[in-house]
Amino acid sequence: MQRKNCPASGQRMQKGKTGMDNSDLGIDISKLTPEDIGMRVCYVPQSARHGGVDGWCGHKDTMWGTISSWNDRFIHVQFGNEPNAQACNPKDLLPDHLSNYARRIKI
Repeated sequence: MQRKNCPASGQRMQKGKTGMDNSDLGIDISKLTPEDIGMRVCYVPQSARHGGVDGWCGHKDTMWGTISSWNDRFIHVQFGNEPNAQACNPKDLLPDHLSNYARRIKI
């Protein structure tokens, strides 16, 4: 899979704006609705969680994608032009703060 770093626009997801840190990173699958398909998310693996939220989007293993589906365990994210979505741990995903999901959970 080709890795693509978060673009500069991802810098808007900083702790000062979202109030998120390592302990509350992630998407709650139980709060997803059908309107969240296509939502932009930032994949932030454990290896990228150094120095707080401010530096995560610049890490080489962090990348943007869009939600294509989910089940009770994983959120399936389409990254770039990859032919298949990847099953991601919900705790490794940060929602775009402009998404309907983010407004519903008030981040």
